[in-house]
Order: sequence, then structure tokens, then C-alpha cells
Amino acid sequence: MELIDPFTWTWDINVLQRYFTPADIDLILTIPLSRSATSDQQIWHFNKRGFFTTNSAYYVAKDLALGLVLAPKPPVDPLRVVWNKVWSAKVPRKVALHAWRIMGNILPTRIGLSTKGYNGELGCVFCNHPHEDSLHLFVNCPYAKEVWNRAGIPMLGAASTTIQEWFTGVVNRFTKEELCKILMLIWGIWKSRNSQVWEQQGRHASETCFLTLGWYEEFKKHTASSLVRQARSIRWKAPNPGKVKINVDGAYQVASRRGGVGCVIRASDGSFVAGQARPYTLLTSPFHAELLALRDGLFLAQTL
Repeated sequence: MELIDPFTWTWDINVLQRYFTPADIDLILTIPLSRSATSDQQIWHFNKRGFFTTNSAYYVAKDLALGLVLAPKPPVDPLRVVWNKVWSAKVPRKVALHAWRIMGNILPTRIGLSTKGYNGELGCVFCNHPHEDSLHLFVNCPYAKEVWNRAGIPMLGAASTTIQEWFTGVVNRFTKEELCKILMLIWGIWKSRNSQVWEQQGRHASETCFLTLGWYEEFKKHTASSLVRQARSIRWKAPNPGKVKINVDGAYQVASRRGGVGCVIRASDGSFVAGQARPYTLLTSPFHAELLALRDGLFLAQTL
């Protein structure tokens, strides 16, 4: 209670600055305060109900003995930005999965297979380069370069030493739409490679480019029409007679940590009862914004 201004019922910045670091203050300010002046109470973090029990204490002691409770957090994945952009790309799931396999060095190229016991031909099926790995197949091979040229995409790669390094550069340089095309063309190159290996059916680079981007356009049309059908199928469902329904939503912007929430209350016949919207700062996640939206919706109902 000493950290809260009793008149404005907000966090007391002056007191916080006296006892906490700026980083801790930033986190404290994201904690919403209750509207009721309830007293502080102790909560046992290791029990779902917040109560201390000898049973939960036993497991905490055991984890301490094993070094689990105080163990350092796992390191942040340096490729997190790459993963996020690949998985959020609006391409077929198998295309995104294909990119994930490339980044994880588990794509069965001939060099990749050689680490698993394969002792056959190691050369590239397109240009007879002595080693077919992902970096050569998708970046340095003349066939791949021709695909990128036909697609009008100036590719990176001259200085890349690993496929991960190349992929990171691609993600940081190109727009979302361009990244989608690149992911599709990588998939198209792999499909053409497999046709050559397993079916002895070669495709010219221009054909691979044309067929792959054509498939991408068809995928976008199908996705857009599916979204329209889905939007048309979503309808507001009225509550029981004599009841009201509160609908809420929250938005969050990662870069600024700002966001906003809105809520609307409607009667069983669909008529508008009340609504409100407000901005928020110092949010931590989309989930945080959604929770504040729920809380504000309940507060509005309580006020009415």
C-alpha cells in the first residue's frame, strides 16, 4: 500500500523511484490496480490457490536441490525474428515448414543425407557442382539464380557462409509480400529438384518460377475468399431475454508498447446499451490488452 498514491489510487512514481531500478519501475507500472482499497496479503506462488502447503513446499525444496527453481533462464533464440516472420508469412503451411527444415539443417539434400550414412552421389542435379547443400541449391546454383532473376527478386548471398546467415539477411531486407514469394520460390526450386532426382523430369528455371508464382496467386485468392466467407459467417449471438451481453477487444503495438481497449454492451434484442474505448500505455503483450478489455467491460457494467 505504501507504493500507491492514496488520493489518485495510482502507483506513486516518487516512491517507486526511491526503491526500484528504472527497469523494475517499468514493469511495476504495467500492473493494474484494484478499484477497491484492499489490504496487501501474502501469496504462495507455488500453489494454485496462493496458500502455503507442506506438500507444495516439498516440491519446491526438491526443485531447489536439483537446481531447477534458481536455474538461469534459457538463452534467447537469436533466430527468433526469423522464426516469427516465417511462421506468420501468408503462405501454405507446408511452405513455411519447408523453410523451417532448411533453417534447422534437416532438409535431405545430398550433403545433408551424407551425415546420416548416405554414400551416393553428392553433386547438384542442376549444375553438377560437387556438393549439393542448401546454400548452394537455393542461393549459389546458376539454376536458383535464374529463378530469382525471372521472379525479379535481387537475391543476397555472395557473402553468406551458411544458409542461416542468408535467411536472416533475406528476412531483414525484404517486405512481407516479397518474403512470401521467396518462401514459395524456395519451395518451387526444391520441388523441381525432386522431380529431376526421382522422376528424371527436368524443368527450366522460368517454368519453375511461372508455376510457383501462379500457385501463390491462386493460394492468395483462395485465402481471401475463405476470409470473406468466414467473416460473413460470424454473427453476433443474442443473450437470453432480460440479459445483456458485453463484447470487448484489445489491441497492442509491440514497438511502442501502447494499445487500446474497447467494449460495447447490448440488450437481448441487439439494441445498444453502452460502450467505451480508451488507450493504454506500458502494455506487455496482446494478452495484457485483452485482460484490460475484459476488466473495463466489467467495470462499465458495474457502473451501470
